[in-house]
Amino acid sequence: MQISEHFVLEEFEFSQVAVRRGIDNRVPEIKLPNVCHLVTSVLQPLRDRLGVPLVVTSGYRCQRLNREVAGSRNSAHTLGLAADIWIAEVSPYDLTACIAESDLPFDLVMNEFGRWTHIQACRLGEAPRREVLTAHKLGNNHTRLSAGNLPVSESRSLS
Repeated sequence: MQISEHFVLEEFEFSQVAVRRGIDNRVPEIKLPNVCHLVTSVLQPLRDRLGVPLVVTSGYRCQRLNREVAGSRNSAHTLGLAADIWIAEVSPYDLTACIAESDLPFDLVMNEFGRWTHIQACRLGEAPRREVLTAHKLGNNHTRLSAGNLPVSESRSLS
């Protein structure tokens, strides 16, 4: 199903983990408006602004898939309101900075571990918070969130 000029529903449903483990990760009809809202309000305008393809590495996650990938219990991915994205030859730090400095109505943008950028839309009818965070992996395999967009070198040195 085509959602916008450059995005199709299937890229939000696809997950290698889901395929390997036989998990049905199709977006339920009740959550389809959320995915469409994410695409039309944030992702397609970002794609238009940058003029380069955005790769969705993780979009919608059913509850089972979210547990399997150790996602947050209240992950916006399970609502269809979040995507992890990547752009060839653009660092997650630079992509996160670009989004943070834009006028896009994102709810949250996060440089996750210097490996990808998480972006989410607000719930329909709510105002976007425009929160900017960096996720750091700690030595004990836990994650810490810091306000703002920190470079990867700083992200890795925090304990």
